[in-house]
Amino acid sequence: MTAIQTHYFWPDLEQDISEAFRVLIAGGTFVIISEIYKINYHMKQFTKNEEMEQLLWKSGFQTVNIHENNKWRCYVGKK
Repeated sequence: MTAIQTHYFWPDLEQDISEAFRVLIAGGTFVIISEIYKINYHMKQFTKNEEMEQLLWKSGFQTVNIHENNKWRCYVGKK
């Protein structure tokens, strides 16, 4: 399951990621990719890597990895 520059428009990010986790098959991977400036603009509550990491852990993901360069950030959660 992949979200590229759309997740910040989801009505309730915490609930929506939990729902994505629920419907994801065992062993499945959930990926969110976005430009950092859009994260900072649209997602005031989850602008830091640690905040998104905690959200993914809280939603049930067994492993969480974050990759970024100077413009993009990629969150990867494995069920």
